[in-house]
Amino acid sequence: MARGAAWATPTLVLAATAKPAAASTPPVVFNSDNSSVVCKVTKGEKKYRFTLSFTNTGTVAYTVCVGGATATPNGCPAVSAAPGTYCCTIAPGKTCKITVTTVKATCAAQGAMYLALTYTYTDATGTHTVSAAASWPAVNPC
Repeated sequence: MARGAAWATPTLVLAATAKPAAASTPPVVFNSDNSSVVCKVTKGEKKYRFTLSFTNTGTVAYTVCVGGATATPNGCPAVSAAPGTYCCTIAPGKTCKITVTTVKATCAAQGAMYLALTYTYTDATGTHTVSAAASWPAVNPC
């Protein structure tokens, strides 16, 4: 059981690209715990599906949107998220999940997976863009 759970725990790297005044942690955080997962779609075209978890640590509701992501499966060329913007609205202290599927991949690796993503959230001062990255030691079938 413990070995099977390891694939679901990403390692997180977070880099805020918002205005310099926003040097502290953004109020909308990409979760690095096992609530963000990746799996390999095993029926039809070779694709990967990410369920990305975000938490609102602020005091007002935010809409968070993933507008771009690139997945790099172990030993395979990078593959982009399917076109579109994927959003959810998060109340203060709550979590939401966004599911993103990649476009067709050229191979379907089961080894390590690296994901780079960009998400935005909007508050009274404007729209803020945050870059984040996560990696998983293995990718299981969906």
